[in-house]
Amino acid sequence: MVNVWATWCGYCIKELPDLEEINNRLAEKDCGIVGLMVDVDLDEETLQLGKDILKETGVTYLNILPWEGWETYIPENWPTSYFVDRDGYILTTPLKGARINVYEKRIDNLLKNK
Repeated sequence: MVNVWATWCGYCIKELPDLEEINNRLAEKDCGIVGLMVDVDLDEETLQLGKDILKETGVTYLNILPWEGWETYIPENWPTSYFVDRDGYILTTPLKGARINVYEKRIDNLLKNK
């Protein structure tokens, strides 16, 4: 699961500790979560803020920064989560908004149907 978030998004930050817990359980299923921090201005101050937020919320799973062309995935709602396979293919429609109660169910269904 790729979770798109930003430092200015309260809903994004609020769900980070829950995502950490989910990620720990997913490790037993040989899958996990990757965070994608996509603030518009990725200056040093914003990058430090992102690191501070991750530390304060206890997040240890991988978080990455945007790549050239990431704009294709700019969410309409924040956060947005994409479900991808090992080859990077998007498997389902993205979940828009903080949907803690749905993430694991979606992943379990995808694992059953692979």
